[in-house]
Order: sequence, then C-alpha cells, then structure tokens
Amino acid sequence: MEPLLISHRGNLSGRLPDFENSPSYIDTALERGFDAEIDIWSVEGALFLGHDKPEYHVSLDWLEERSSQLWIHCKNGSAIEIMSERSLHWFFHETDPYTLTSRGFIWGYPRVEPVGQRFVSLWFESERPPHLESEPGPHAFCGDFVADWSLA
Repeated sequence: MEPLLISHRGNLSGRLPDFENSPSYIDTALERGFDAEIDIWSVEGALFLGHDKPEYHVSLDWLEERSSQLWIHCKNGSAIEIMSERSLHWFFHETDPYTLTSRGFIWGYPRVEPVGQRFVSLWFESERPPHLESEPGPHAFCGDFVADWSLA
C-alpha cells in the first residue's frame, strides 16, 4: 500500500512561509489530492490558522468540511479543549520524539525511527524520504515537498 502524503502547512514543492497555513493555500493542497497538516490556535473561542501566532480566522465548519484530509496540530491549550470536543483529527506536540493523534496514529518528530504501521514520519528535506517505498513502511509522510515525492 502506498503511504499517504501530507502537505506540511499547505506546502507542496518547498516552503513558502508567506502562504503557509492560509486557507486558500491549504485548499490548493487538498484539491491536488494531498492531506494537510495545519496549525490551529484558539483565542477567546475563535479559531485561527498560523504557525508562530494566530493569523487566519477559520470556522469549525471550515475544518469539518475538510476533516477527512486534515491533521490538526493544536498550538495552545484552548485549541486542544475545542478539538477534544469534536471528532476532528488533532494532536499536540512540541519537541516530543513521538505523539499520539486523536485517531491513534503515531506522529514522529523528524528523523526518529518509524514505529509500526500507523506511523507518520516528518521529513522536511527535498529528497524523497528514505522509507517512502519500504514494505511495510510508515503509514504517511508529512513534509514541504510532497508534490515532488508523489509516486504517481
């Protein structure tokens, strides 16, 4: 089975910090058939996308309409509280080598050893991940160059 490819903050062929986590940028990655890892903040009950700070307001409806393709990285405790009350796919981590997502996937920090078949490997280099075609390999790879790694 081919591993799932997850666009990191909407990036497809390299980092574009000025566009990362913007709703239209995320939608482009989803329309291209990739899943997307997004960063979510909650400020006074409102939800925002953004890596280092809340930047782009989004609604729960926006998240739920795309829920089958989103991997939601909660950036603050308030976001965790809101996500934990929904059936969305979310997780929280900072520099932990491994973290468990709300749907039971093991999210691995870059360059940690893959663990099991429900493992998601972060890979931020442009070259193809070393375990991309391993059998059995990780369930998914998340990075900034997923369009360049595509097996199709």
